[in-house]
Amino acid sequence: MLAAETAFAPDSFMTSATWEQALASARQRGPAPDVIVTYANSAAGSDPAEEEALARVFPGVPTRNYKRHFGYTGKANNLLDLAAALADDGVAPGSVVLLDGQGFGFGVGYLTVKKLAPARGGSHREVRA
Repeated sequence: MLAAETAFAPDSFMTSATWEQALASARQRGPAPDVIVTYANSAAGSDPAEEEALARVFPGVPTRNYKRHFGYTGKANNLLDLAAALADDGVAPGSVVLLDGQGFGFGVGYLTVKKLAPARGGSHREVRA
């Protein structure tokens, strides 16, 4: 883990400005991500706000979203996103991965990790996100 932060926001759905504030903090703290795992859970209005903020703060950084593989799972979703990114051969070892998160009535946050190479003899598989 390289960095983590949460910011309280009482809104049910985060605005682009709320996402942008959290993402700007991630950019300032660094390191710059090679890939971003989006929170996007298909809630009305939430996905476009995150997408707009990502385009402003991290233009051109590739994104992944794994929720379509396992659905929205409530509190477990961030852990599943992390596990999926680490298991995904499409995310190269050595990559800096930024994971976005939001909680209903709690706010937004992020986790930045560096994906390490698998243990000798281990392997990953690509998850099409």
